[in-house]
Amino acid sequence: MDFYNQRWTLCFAQNNATTWAITIGWCTFYSTPKKQVTVMWQKHEDCHKRQWKKYWYIGFLVAYTYEHLKHGYENNKFEIEADKAMYE
Repeated sequence: MDFYNQRWTLCFAQNNATTWAITIGWCTFYSTPKKQVTVMWQKHEDCHKRQWKKYWYIGFLVAYTYEHLKHGYENNKFEIEADKAMYE
């Protein structure tokens, strides 16, 4: 399930991004209208949905947070996997 025009997601944006999305479980919240969401962006967020399913809620939250604190956003293994999924 996807939700669009969710400007609150920008509170979590990295590097002063003007567009952002957050996936929580099977729901993705995009900061933009649907027409601005590219196929690649959607593939990235769909990968996060699969990660949530694989690790379950608490497991994913703990693992993602650990990766983020230890390696930062850019080097977070979950973000790297989602970036690769954009090209599949």
